[in-house]
Amino acid sequence: MSLRDKKKAELRGRILAAAEKLFLEQGYDNTTTSQIAAEAGVASGTAFNYFDSKSELLLAAFAERLRAGGEPLGPRPATDDPVEIVFPFIWHYSRQLTAIDKPLLKELLLAFIAAYKNNPVLFGELLQEDLKAVNDIQLTLQELKAKRLLSAAFPDELAVELIYSAVVYEFVRYAFTDGTDERLLKERIKQKLAFLLR
Repeated sequence: MSLRDKKKAELRGRILAAAEKLFLEQGYDNTTTSQIAAEAGVASGTAFNYFDSKSELLLAAFAERLRAGGEPLGPRPATDDPVEIVFPFIWHYSRQLTAIDKPLLKELLLAFIAAYKNNPVLFGELLQEDLKAVNDIQLTLQELKAKRLLSAAFPDELAVELIYSAVVYEFVRYAFTDGTDERLLKERIKQKLAFLLR
């Protein structure tokens, strides 16, 4: 990597760190790109050399957090209950989203949907992260079949697609419905798992 490329990457990183900090502190609507630039120590328009819009900046700022997934997944629970074995995998990939307050999470989800059209590369990268989670869950289902905790005829490929769909649905419901908290989100995901893994 050339010195110029290193400097650009460092500058982009500062902008992303400033954006994440301010979005978390002030929310999406109360944060301006001028504030982000000031926090990053760059000229006001510099952020737009790297990002086409404020929503794209929001998505990029949280993309690394979402890719990282937080702490490593701990040991598998000592149980024969498929729901209690599969749920930690889902929650491992999901908990980064519940750490974000709901108004900001709504904007993040809308930015992700908009990225499908506006920034297909970033959309694809984030979708690949979801597919890693889907793959981990499918491997877990296959292990459960091998241990005879699920029937040998259990359709793991179909089940993992339905599990993913149910989790996405519950996160959208969580983000856009008042009165839905993390406890209720977990409960609803576990209910769907119990239905799908029976």
